[in-house]
Amino acid sequence: AFAKALTPPPEAAVTAAITGLQRTAALDEEEQLTPLGRHLAALPVDIGVGRLILYGSLFRCTQPILLIAAALSDRSPFLQPMAKRDEAKAIQQTFNLHQSDHLATLEAHRQWEATVKQFGKNAGRHFCEKHFLSERTLSGMTDAAQQFWDQLSTLGLLPRLRGLHGTDKDAARAAANKHADNIPLLKSVLCAGLFPN
Repeated sequence: AFAKALTPPPEAAVTAAITGLQRTAALDEEEQLTPLGRHLAALPVDIGVGRLILYGSLFRCTQPILLIAAALSDRSPFLQPMAKRDEAKAIQQTFNLHQSDHLATLEAHRQWEATVKQFGKNAGRHFCEKHFLSERTLSGMTDAAQQFWDQLSTLGLLPRLRGLHGTDKDAARAAANKHADNIPLLKSVLCAGLFPN
């Protein structure tokens, strides 16, 4: 099929792409989409992020994995200004409670979000300044995670929250996040989703 394109890709590139999709279980030995591959094809993200959010939903640690996937899809919220690089690294290291850059990003988001909820937006802005964090990136992580949730609910993998209210919405979100605090599980989902990186 690629041979009919105006500029066909090199055969080696096509072969490498097929091998990569087979290695990640998106294609089978006959180069047909697997069930995982069909779900990945429906998501507007790269294959690693797609597998990550699918596994997060399947293992019911949805929200933390969606937030990490959001950060992977954009940029790190950690800022390191040239004049204060060592100070920024030292302060940001306080978020790395579990020897994982991804979980450190999640912890930074969690603390920022808790600060905003408890003390308001100005306190959240001050928190970001003090910890050398990009407030725009943290806010973008929240928005992207919600978009990922909506996409997964369209695939039938997560409850559709938009039509739910009050305790029903809270119960649906809680069920999808039953294992959200299980650090070994989060690390396993990260390894499986981002394999072979």
